[in-house]
Amino acid sequence: MKRRDSREAALAALFSASFLDEPVTELPGPDALPDESTQLDDFAQGLVGLFEAHRDDIDREIEHNLKDWRIQRLPRVSLAILRLAIAEMLYGEAGMHSIAINEAVELAKKYGGDDDYQFINGVLGSVAREAVASGDTGTSAPQDMAQTGEAR
Repeated sequence: MKRRDSREAALAALFSASFLDEPVTELPGPDALPDESTQLDDFAQGLVGLFEAHRDDIDREIEHNLKDWRIQRLPRVSLAILRLAIAEMLYGEAGMHSIAINEAVELAKKYGGDDDYQFINGVLGSVAREAVASGDTGTSAPQDMAQTGEAR
């Protein structure tokens, strides 16, 4: 599966979990999902695992970078996209900020409202600038992401 497809599957998992009071790790496994496009491969599982491991920090990062908004007011799709991208940017492979932002913008264009992609681009740009200024360029190697997902 391409990484773009993996991110889309991870987005579907995070979005679905936003309606439940359970962590993403409690969702049905890949065998229970209806079609191959929503199955979580190792990369998608790694992204979801990174989000779950750092959920509170990621939500604080989102809240910190919102201008005149509260996280509770964000559309669920936008919130899921931001969570996924920030997990990848701050806790995924080093130096992947621009890729994570680009992929998040593409997901927002596909699944979000008309102007959501601009909002998401702005928030993620702010997160990336702060991360670069603080020297935080990601922490996990690719194999660590897969292991995070498998350990769920």
